[in-house]
Order: sequence, then structure tokens, then C-alpha cells
Amino acid sequence: MADFKIMRNGLNTEIVGDPHIGQSSEDVTVTVTDDGTYQEYDKKLYYSYCYRNQVHRALSDVNSENEFIIPVQAFLEPGMVKLTVELSNGANKPACNACYLVVTNGAKDVDASVLPSEKTWQEYVDSYLAKAREDALKDIDNKAKNAIASIPSDYASLTSKVSSLKLYRDDDGYLCEEE
Repeated sequence: MADFKIMRNGLNTEIVGDPHIGQSSEDVTVTVTDDGTYQEYDKKLYYSYCYRNQVHRALSDVNSENEFIIPVQAFLEPGMVKLTVELSNGANKPACNACYLVVTNGAKDVDASVLPSEKTWQEYVDSYLAKAREDALKDIDNKAKNAIASIPSDYASLTSKVSSLKLYRDDDGYLCEEE
């Protein structure tokens, strides 16, 4: 989300916070606020962007929370997205300066200081792999126990049945039991 602020002195506009947006971001919301001076004015947000060496300009849609929506099309390529606020109060249409969002190549650049240390990441990976290994071994153990449980435990009767069989091969080579 980008917060867009209209400042009373000279209708200067600015992006509040980080203007960097990751490439292919979807439905970026923009709120337009002021100190109350322009509360009675209708506000429209136009955005311009470049895609395949062509400049495109469009009017932002508004969601149910009165936030402006900039669709993914504006963020398909790295570069700049120009935001322009149009104020209107009947015949009075004061002009505002434009502000720019910076579309970064791929995911938004992140300050490395907010990421955990390499040691912490390694601990996360080791913990994940240990849990996966433990789960796999439990699954194998359960399947082995179930397979063993399904084998008949009366080996003596099975052995005697097999040894009492009288088998021979017929003329075609098939194994047959004597009756």
C-alpha cells in the first residue's frame, strides 16, 4: 500500500513511506489524505506507466474503503509509475505535483538488517529437515509394523502344510499337486 499525502502549502504531494514496489505487484492500494483543506474536493488518481516502450495512462478504480487501486499491469516492468491527483470542487481545480512509485526488478529490495542472521536461517533449515526426517522414519516404522502384523504367526502349521504337499511336474512342465 502506498500512502499519498497532499500537503496544503502549494498543493505539494508526496509518497509517505517507501515508494519502492516489487515487479508484478497486484492491486496496489493508494490512499490520498490531506489536512482537511481539500475534504470537500473530489479526488481522482491517475497513474502512468511504461510497458513495452509505450506509455499508458489510466484512472484508478476505487475500492469499498475509498482506496485507489492500481492494477498489476502498471507493475509488469521495472521502472516508474507516475501518480497524479486531480482535485475538483466545481469550477475550482487546483493542480498538484506528481509523485512516483519505483518498480524494482523482481521482489522488493529488502534491507538486510531486518533479516535474521545466517546462523538463525541455518537453524531454521536444520530444524525443518530434522522434523521431516523424523516424520519419514515414523511413517516407515509404522508401515513395517503393519506389514509384520499381517504375516500369520503360526509358522509351524504353515511349514507342515508345505512339507505335506506332494508336487510333481506334468508333461507340459506345470507344477501340480498330487491328490
